[in-house]
Amino acid sequence: MTAIVIISAILIVLLEGIFLIKKSMWKEFLCTAFLLIISLFFQIGKGLGIPGPIDLIESLFKPIGETFLNRL
Repeated sequence: MTAIVIISAILIVLLEGIFLIKKSMWKEFLCTAFLLIISLFFQIGKGLGIPGPIDLIESLFKPIGETFLNRL
């Protein structure tokens, strides 16, 4: 799955990035590159077993939800 995400990111950079650079749309290019880098970081972290943001949110709200549901 990680290989598919990496290949997709490369294709997006080639297809969109070249167009954005030719049109001198630097802000859009940097935004696209930033989002791709973040997505690659999360995908590689998931493959290595590093918890992601969903795991953090779940660990924070799970005790609150269990307490609330037990009182109903």
